[in-house]
Amino acid sequence: MKVNQPGWRTPFQIAVLAWSIAAACPAHASPADPVFVPYDDEGDRFVQYAFGHEKARDGSSEQAHSLALGWNPTARWFTSLYAGWYREPGESTSLYAYSWVNHVNLVKQGGSGSPVEVGIYLEIERPRERDEGYELTGGPTFQFDAGSFQINANLWLRKSVHTEDAAPAALLYQWQAKRLWMQHVELGAQGMGNVGPWHQWRSGSEQEHAIGPAIFFKLAVNNSHSLNVDAAVLAGLTSASPRATFRVRSQYEF
Repeated sequence: MKVNQPGWRTPFQIAVLAWSIAAACPAHASPADPVFVPYDDEGDRFVQYAFGHEKARDGSSEQAHSLALGWNPTARWFTSLYAGWYREPGESTSLYAYSWVNHVNLVKQGGSGSPVEVGIYLEIERPRERDEGYELTGGPTFQFDAGSFQINANLWLRKSVHTEDAAPAALLYQWQAKRLWMQHVELGAQGMGNVGPWHQWRSGSEQEHAIGPAIFFKLAVNNSHSLNVDAAVLAGLTSASPRATFRVRSQYEF
C-alpha cells in the first residue's frame, strides 16, 4: 500500500528528536507494561486495559493498572494515549501518570528485501506529581514473521527530564516469541530487562532480567471487531529483579 509521505514524516521526526534527547541527557518498569508489538492496519482503533502484579524479593507486592486508546492514522503510524494507576506496598491505588505513545514503521518486512520489520518507538510520560518532570522512552522495534511464528524485540532508552533526581538514560529491552497452537490460541514466551545506564552497564547481579511463558487469545467479534487477551508470568533472574510478575492485557479492536 502506498503511504502519503507527509502523513508519517512528522511523527517520525518527532520520535527521532525525542529519542536523541533521551540518549544525550533509570526507571523501573510498571508491572502492567506489555511487550510492545507494532500495529500496521490503517484505520484500526482499540481500547485496552492492562493489569500487573509484582512480588518483590522481600515479599512485598505492587500492582499497576492502565487504560489506553489507540489508533492507526496510516499504515505506518500508530499513536495512543494511556493513563496509569499504581499501588505501592502499604498504599492505596492512585493515578500515577499519563502517557502518549507513537510508533512509526520504517521498514516493512519484505520491503526492499528486508526479512525484518523495523520501526521506531517513542513514549512521553507525564507523572501526576509535577516535580517528577517527564519520562521519555524510545528506540527501535523489530518484528519477524514466518508462517504461524512471530518474534518481536525492542531496544529502548529511558530518561527522566526536568526532575531533581537526574540520572543517565537507562538501556532496556523487551522480547516476545509466539506460535499458533490451535485456532484462536498462541503460545510463547516473553522477556524484559534493564541493564542500567546505557553507557556503563551495572554488574550482572544488579541488572534486572525476567523471563516466562505467555499465552495469547484472539476472538473475532464480527468482520471488523476482535477481542485480544494475553497473559504472562515472568520470573526474575537476578537478585535485583522482582521475584515474580503476572500481567494480563485485554484489547478490543474496532
